[in-house]
Amino acid sequence: MHRSTGTVMIGCNKETTMGLHVAALILPDEIAGELNKMRGRYRRQMQYLTTAHISLYPFSVETDPAAVLEALKSTAVGTKPFCLRLTDVRFFGEPGNAAYVAVEDNPALIDLHADVVGCAQKFAAKVGWRTLYEPGIFTPHATIGEGMAADVLKTVRQKLAGVRLDRQVEIRSFRLFTRCEDGVWRVTHTFPFGQ
Repeated sequence: MHRSTGTVMIGCNKETTMGLHVAALILPDEIAGELNKMRGRYRRQMQYLTTAHISLYPFSVETDPAAVLEALKSTAVGTKPFCLRLTDVRFFGEPGNAAYVAVEDNPALIDLHADVVGCAQKFAAKVGWRTLYEPGIFTPHATIGEGMAADVLKTVRQKLAGVRLDRQVEIRSFRLFTRCEDGVWRVTHTFPFGQ
């Protein structure tokens, strides 16, 4: 089993958290490196260049960022560390046309995802073609490539279908990535579980 330790990069103003965010689980360096190599092959199909991570929920905040942070902190305080398992490569079709690493269903992850979604939906604004991400539609995952043309997705599917990872990871916190003024995504907040 691997333990998630990841490095925190602070680059945005921590007090200004308006705008686009992703709540995410950071993967241990060894696993992130493996996924980053896979992602490197499809770099042109990546809209957001950050280290490999498990996206819990993307959202945009237009009002009251302090309340969002407090709600996310409260969620983390009520969450106990848990283990999750990365399983295999899967695919989203239209409109995202993405390849991703799936995460095995896990009650603790499902609860955390639902709690983060609940926090974000209180404050979320429109993001692209979606108004709100809904549990059951948005699945926690680690993106390999996204926004692929149909023919590229077909080729990627042929190359990666059947790839199995079978990696177990211990999760002790989640992080908030924020798209900063310079367009770079950085970790601006870490929410340790039970603290």
